Amino acid sequence: MSRPGKNKLSLGDALLQQGKTPQLSASPVVLPVTEIPIVLTLDELRPNPDNPRISRNPRFDDIKASIRARGLDSVPKITRNPNSGNENIYIFSDGGNTRYQILSELWQETEEERFYRIPCLLKPWPGRLHCVIGHLAENEVRGDLMFIEKAFGVRNARAIHEEHLRKSVTQRELMGLLKQGGLPISQTSISQMDNTVQYLYPCIPNLLISGMGRSQAANILALRTDAQKIWNTFSVGLSCEKDFDSVFSEACRRLDDPEAYSFEILRDELIGELLKSLPHPALNYDRWLLELDPKEWSRRQLFGDPPPVADHLRQADMQAALVTEGLVPSVTKNSGQVSVLETQLPVAVIESQEDKEVDLPSNIETQPGMHGAQPTLSTLSTVSDLDKDDIEPLMSASQISPSALNESHRCFPEALSTALSCPSDVLSFARTGLEPVNDIWSVSPVQDDIEHLQDMAFRLAFELAEEMGGADEFEEAKDTAYDAGYRLKHSHTASEFVQILLSLAGNSGNGAPVHTDMLGVWLVGTGRPEEIPVLPDVAMVKFMRLIRVLRRLRELQRDLPVGSEERERHV
Repeated sequence: MSRPGKNKLSLGDALLQQGKTPQLSASPVVLPVTEIPIVLTLDELRPNPDNPRISRNPRFDDIKASIRARGLDSVPKITRNPNSGNENIYIFSDGGNTRYQILSELWQETEEERFYRIPCLLKPWPGRLHCVIGHLAENEVRGDLMFIEKAFGVRNARAIHEEHLRKSVTQRELMGLLKQGGLPISQTSISQMDNTVQYLYPCIPNLLISGMGRSQAANILALRTDAQKIWNTFSVGLSCEKDFDSVFSEACRRLDDPEAYSFEILRDELIGELLKSLPHPALNYDRWLLELDPKEWSRRQLFGDPPPVADHLRQADMQAALVTEGLVPSVTKNSGQVSVLETQLPVAVIESQEDKEVDLPSNIETQPGMHGAQPTLSTLSTVSDLDKDDIEPLMSASQISPSALNESHRCFPEALSTALSCPSDVLSFARTGLEPVNDIWSVSPVQDDIEHLQDMAFRLAFELAEEMGGADEFEEAKDTAYDAGYRLKHSHTASEFVQILLSLAGNSGNGAPVHTDMLGVWLVGTGRPEEIPVLPDVAMVKFMRLIRVLRRLRELQRDLPVGSEERERHV
């Protein structure tokens, strides 16, 4: 039995007891309208899911050592997403994910309360878009965000904004949005970021995550654009097994290693894949290399794309190639020896030459020509290895006097010019740049006028000055028919090499003396091993071509009528 009165409840005690709380849903937590300080634990904090960083912060260890010694120097800003479904979870709004990871590690290592309870600054919910831009802006100030991370962040911001507006956003609109959020990015950078994520990241993710910068990615994108332009031009009417995207991806995947990558190797791999996938007779390795040359990109930005070759010039080149095939000596091998068969030159030029076979010594080697070119003598062979009688038939064409050439040219104009011109592959290394050089002396009839020669002189002088670092000192000069095609800019002082180029045009530039004593250093060099010529072979060929163009230009200018308007204006 229970004791009497034990279960009795006094009226006073009953009145003082707390009533039952009704089982109703909790009222939503009201977010602040201004920033307020608050102390939160690590259990109440989470990293921002839209954080653009996908790699470990390169300064992680330094930041961790600083926080271990001094604690947090800055108060992290946090917020809460009202649509997250969890009212007790807060996320970082403007960076702070690295600090959260460091504090979590320090709490597990030390169990010190200062690493568990963190003073924060609670902000009103700005929206996912502003959180992404805030993370990007903070990392942009510190400069420790990789280019691919920044590209993914900008792409994510664009997707969030399009989801909010329910329509597509242009790059210009996105640029204005990012600028308003404190992240000024040009439209060109936005385009490069978008193309990097779309075209490069699927095939070279390791290179991008390892820290490839914007300039390197831009070079690969430019390479892809130029290669695709040529592909689209020459693939019309051809049945290709692969499309361009597959060819480009295969070439890039082979070099998705930071230790093995270089831009030159990537370009070479891409050209190899393009040659196999697009077998066009007009596209060989040299043509692809010229079209994909970075210097050619910058020149085309300055001067535009080269004009298309006229149909009659293409037909003339084809006819010249057919004639050349019948005039170039053939090389055969008999009994271990190499024989150069006769060159069928016009009879009016070489009457004393009889059909005979020139036997070269057995120690003379031949090297097969690249890309279908004629075999050539090995560079290990010297002239001393050949007898004088063997050399004379090969040199006879070069010993003909100019008068005999002029007389014979009337009888055999096409065959003679083809026979006495340099072989087609002799100057192949100079067929590059803004003004490719096929022949130093000859001038095409369609370009043998003052205006075309002025253009040629300017392009050649520009390339030579560019080689010596003085391209910005020139400007085009075609005001009158007596101009040389180029001149010194008024706001510049001519450098030493540019003075030489200006002297060829009849103006040394601002009255400065021409340093002719440097010509030997620039063009020839000295006998010392370390003193090689400053101008490379390609520039040297173009220097000689410039002299020829200017000589012909001055010759035409001297033939202008005495009473012409141009002559009176020049005088």
